[in-house]
Amino acid sequence: MPAAAPSSRVAGTSKPITSLPWSLLLLSIILQLALGLLFGHLYDTRIFMATGYLVGSGQNPYVAQDLTAVFNNSSFQGMTAVGYPPPWPIVLGFLYRSVYSVIPNLLVYNLAIKLPVIAANIGLAYLVANILKNLGSDAATCRRAWVVMLLNPLLLYFASAWGQIDPIVALLALASLVLLHKEKSGLSAVLLALALSFKPTPLPLLAVALVYLMGTSVWQAIRYSALFLGGVLLFCVAPFIILGWSPGPILRSWNAHFTVGGGLSFMSYFEFLYDTYRLSGNWWLLGLA
Repeated sequence: MPAAAPSSRVAGTSKPITSLPWSLLLLSIILQLALGLLFGHLYDTRIFMATGYLVGSGQNPYVAQDLTAVFNNSSFQGMTAVGYPPPWPIVLGFLYRSVYSVIPNLLVYNLAIKLPVIAANIGLAYLVANILKNLGSDAATCRRAWVVMLLNPLLLYFASAWGQIDPIVALLALASLVLLHKEKSGLSAVLLALALSFKPTPLPLLAVALVYLMGTSVWQAIRYSALFLGGVLLFCVAPFIILGWSPGPILRSWNAHFTVGGGLSFMSYFEFLYDTYRLSGNWWLLGLA
């Protein structure tokens, strides 16, 4: 009698994985909490802390301010504004109100900012393992993927230590694809819009979803696009109206992300030549590239 074909289910349609070692999960959590407490990006962490204060105190986080007196630390002098859409600043505002305003300690605040990222790291590990399981992978493969995600050096460095929010974006985007596969396209569109509203990097997945849906129904693709656009408006535009934030600073500096060099890019030579990472004149076009 022939063996049954592997299931094409992705996630949430069978029993959850129960054979994963708790010791490795605990190790990952302890390691991430330690990195989150003791480390942070010199620039981004200060911006996130400042953004939390501005949102938590009812101010526009897209207007740069000198917050030296607020945090009693000269590092907060000459701050620039946050470069993320509203959902992440709103989360930071909640963390400021619930943590720093209660325990005014920068190390504790630093760790609090990393907690959503650490939670996303763990959620991403379980989601990846569950997807593999429901696609028919054996237990050993699922366990290896789970361990790789929990103890991935890149995730530990960029997320837990640095504090970048890419795991949140990845978790939401991957969950969106899972829902799309399960024919829950409406919820998938909203979740993908939320992922993009944290950080625009998952935008190419919109094309993937639309091509997938057009294979069965053009109307489904149109509906998905409409719900996605509605989600983006809800998560990115509505907060400016509801919270009274002026979008003027963003509109005036729409290309701010492209006017700097340095980092792990071919533009690093510019900083060596001119001792500045600011790209003057039309150099920002190379920044865009």
